[in-house]
Amino acid sequence: MQEELKVLRVMANHNIILKDYNKMNHKSSLKKIEETVLTFQTWNMPWKFESYISHHLKNENASILFKSIWKVAADYKNWCQYDLCTGEAITLNLLKERFDLTETACRQIIKAVTYEWR
Repeated sequence: MQEELKVLRVMANHNIILKDYNKMNHKSSLKKIEETVLTFQTWNMPWKFESYISHHLKNENASILFKSIWKVAADYKNWCQYDLCTGEAITLNLLKERFDLTETACRQIIKAVTYEWR
C-alpha cells in the first residue's frame, strides 16, 4: 500500500511538471509565432504568408500551433455570411480568446487570411 502511494505521488508530480512544461512550451511557441508573423513584409504577395511562417518556424510545436491558429483564422464560418470588416472582428476575437496572441499578431494573420476571402 505504501509503495502504491509513492507511485501515485510520483505520477501526480510528473503530471504537474508535464503540465507546467506544456504551458511554458506553449508560451514559447506563441512568442516564436508572433515574432515570425511580424517579420513578414511581402504584402504585395499575401498568398505567401502561410508558407513563409511555416517555413520560418523551426520548432515542431510552434508549427503545429500555427496550423491550428491558421485553421481558426481561415474558418469558413468567420467569413461566409458577413462583410470583410465583420469577418475580421469575429476572427480577431476568436484568435485573442483561443490563443492569447497579441492584437498586432492577430491583425497580421487576419490581413493574410482576408486576401483569401476577397
